[in-house]
Amino acid sequence: MFPVVLILFIVAFSLWADFRNGVHSRVKIPSSISIFIPWFDNAIQFGLDPLGFLRKRQTKHGSVFAIRLAGKRVIVAGNLNGILRVMRDTQKTLHLPNHQMLASLGDVKGTIPMTLLDRLTTYVARTFSNKGIPQFSHTFNQHLFRHIRSLAENSPNDRVPLQRFVGQALYDAVSVSVWGPHFPLDTYEEFYTIDAKMSRLLGPAFLVPRAVSQARNLMKNKLGTYMQECWDEELGVKGAPANVTEMIRLLKECSPTVPPEDAQGALLVFLFGLHANTHRIVAWLFLHLLSDSRTYLRLRREIDHAIDVEFGDLDTLLLVPPQRLGVSSLPLLESAIMETLRLWYAAVTVREVNEDTEIPSEDMKTFMVARPGDLVMGNSSAINMSDDFFEEPETFQIDRFVGCTAEKEDEGKSRTLPLGSFGGGTHVCKGRDFALYEMKVY
Repeated sequence: MFPVVLILFIVAFSLWADFRNGVHSRVKIPSSISIFIPWFDNAIQFGLDPLGFLRKRQTKHGSVFAIRLAGKRVIVAGNLNGILRVMRDTQKTLHLPNHQMLASLGDVKGTIPMTLLDRLTTYVARTFSNKGIPQFSHTFNQHLFRHIRSLAENSPNDRVPLQRFVGQALYDAVSVSVWGPHFPLDTYEEFYTIDAKMSRLLGPAFLVPRAVSQARNLMKNKLGTYMQECWDEELGVKGAPANVTEMIRLLKECSPTVPPEDAQGALLVFLFGLHANTHRIVAWLFLHLLSDSRTYLRLRREIDHAIDVEFGDLDTLLLVPPQRLGVSSLPLLESAIMETLRLWYAAVTVREVNEDTEIPSEDMKTFMVARPGDLVMGNSSAINMSDDFFEEPETFQIDRFVGCTAEKEDEGKSRTLPLGSFGGGTHVCKGRDFALYEMKVY
């Protein structure tokens, strides 16, 4: 009897919440999607297959619709105008839901001061820009190629999962070059476990697998030990670039108000932002190249030509500034990365609503109003996989974006590039320069 009463209560509460929030529009478009068990069912389906869930809902309900995820009202836009409204936010009515990401992924219990988050954003933008990368790129390149050669020489007959082969090499190289030689590289095991079930952490706590929860706690403990050693050193992290130690110092300054476990959670979230998408995209690019020898040889010829003619040898190429590895030198490689981002990057932009915000339909004639406290989600994958914008969108075409430039991506005037690969507008990814550099070097 009790389970039946509980289910009826959940359904009644969700319907009451939908009625209370309401859906206002100049010309009404589909309102919240009704399902059997509103609070749980959406969260479960979204957690298991986020993009598949959104694709099915858009096919059924149109390019703008409202759903509930774990009790939160979410307005989803899957058309170009709606997505650009979310990304650009020219009216300044939206902001990043940092506190939700910190709580879900980092298990942060308290509130990280906005002043700290703003300073960390500034730090990331400066450190991982094309101007900041040269301070640690040489160390990154050394460790990356040393790791790859070691694996190839010591385990020539062993089978290693591609995701791990790519991921561990990048994780170790970035960690040593950015955080110094004392960073706990064994945290990759926990990172690998968490990353495999990342979407489950963004749903209700009861959906988080025990192994993932344990991995997160263990990773936070290891990061805590590392941070404590850094805090004990007045000069910062030994062996790391001086600019990089700033993040540890910022966390230290807030230590009276931010508990150590929350600082560890904030660092964990930062690490996932630094690593997760890059590893996945490089692994998918490898798969596409290995499955098509002609495509692989085309790219190999371009890289060999650039090394011989423009740089002289590989060591020289690895020492040049990131800008030298741009479109003019390696146009096919740039296109290959953009095409992989289009196909496999889960380009979903999420913002929290501060003031009433109109999310337009595809024809701009109807609008759904997102209310304060709602989330809005720009599903860029709906554009990237649409044959209205890309010919044969399901196929990998290595030269699809030759002649295009990444700087034009945020303009939204044409879809000559994948939409939302690094976000856009005010909240464009601050580490995009380093992400592209990593992928090109690997």
